[in-house]
Amino acid sequence: MVNQAPKAQKSTQNQETQNIKNTIKKFHANVQPILHSSYKANQAKVVRVKKCWDENCDCSTEDCDNVCDRKVCPKSCTLKKAGCRNQVFEEYRLKDKLFYAESSGEKGIGLFASRDIKKYDFIVPYNGEIITAAELEIRKKKYKEIGVIHTYPFKAGRGFYIDPTERGNSARFANHSCDPNMIAQKYVVNNRKEGFRAIGYIADRDIEKHSELTINYGYDYDPVLSQRCLCGAEACKGWIGQPPPPADAKDDEHPNDEEVESLLDEDEERRIDDDDEPLVDEEDENIPTKLNNSKSNNYSELMPVMNSLEQRELSNVYKKILEIPVRAQLKNGLISELQFEKEDTEWSENMKRAILNTISFNPSAPRDEKLESDEDKEWTENNTAFFTNEKTLEGNCQVA
Repeated sequence: MVNQAPKAQKSTQNQETQNIKNTIKKFHANVQPILHSSYKANQAKVVRVKKCWDENCDCSTEDCDNVCDRKVCPKSCTLKKAGCRNQVFEEYRLKDKLFYAESSGEKGIGLFASRDIKKYDFIVPYNGEIITAAELEIRKKKYKEIGVIHTYPFKAGRGFYIDPTERGNSARFANHSCDPNMIAQKYVVNNRKEGFRAIGYIADRDIEKHSELTINYGYDYDPVLSQRCLCGAEACKGWIGQPPPPADAKDDEHPNDEEVESLLDEDEERRIDDDDEPLVDEEDENIPTKLNNSKSNNYSELMPVMNSLEQRELSNVYKKILEIPVRAQLKNGLISELQFEKEDTEWSENMKRAILNTISFNPSAPRDEKLESDEDKEWTENNTAFFTNEKTLEGNCQVA
């Protein structure tokens, strides 16, 4: 005799299955970016990406200036003699998708590989409403008021965010993993506001068919809203994003109501007492970081608080963040085109910029002799400094 589930239980299961199908249908693979009114009202100028100048270049390697600078070529570039392969978003729109969405058990809906995927393959763009930082703050309050737990804003350059929480594509279904098989790549695209960066998920290694596609969310630890990680990876930290300090690493996934109230009171007191400026400007451009309601706006919490100039020992967590490599171009003794990894935080990026700026200011740094005129060489030999346009935290300026 076969035991049968009660009708009410079957009805609940059927409803959950239908809800999953409806959600997948709503946030389907072909949803395009949506320009929110806050983005349209932003006064930043529109970027015009120029097509590759070399008629014999197919824009498939970093020999192409646009590819090297992470700029997606305009459609006019496809009319060249050699064509153009730097059309990742257009190719995604036209080609068969490399993924499908379905239930991922207790993690909710997930993305899975529909075929074998090679390392560096472009998998899916992160599409949703393009909004400003000010609009994000409004939405965070709204989401909290209406009880939306899972939100998906992704930092998209300087002052902009992509939010697919209510309107977006399938990329929002990619679950977190401490050992992800995808990374988030940012791109400059034609006809978008200066400072905005489009985002795409790229394969970080070869991925077998039907494997779940995952990304590292990069959340900062929050004592109230952070959740236990369910990724199951050997290198799992136990928490989504940054793990808690040892004192906060409790067995419970969430603190109880009394602990929540106490933590909120402590956080409010910290904010009132803290008169220091943030470690970095919120408008500083960096690799996009996926956010949820647990994102802290108090940057002093992202690294040990220094109340004086006393020497302090950094914990292994912060040391590991500082050890994350950063990519950059060295040309004529100048450091440029910084590319940070997704695990970097804003304070660690800021510190690494300062170190690299110090290297740039070193007059003995290697220079490209082919690019120097005789006049430049003579000036360099008689002087111990040079002038250059440098992008700093305060903006572009000429330094010596």
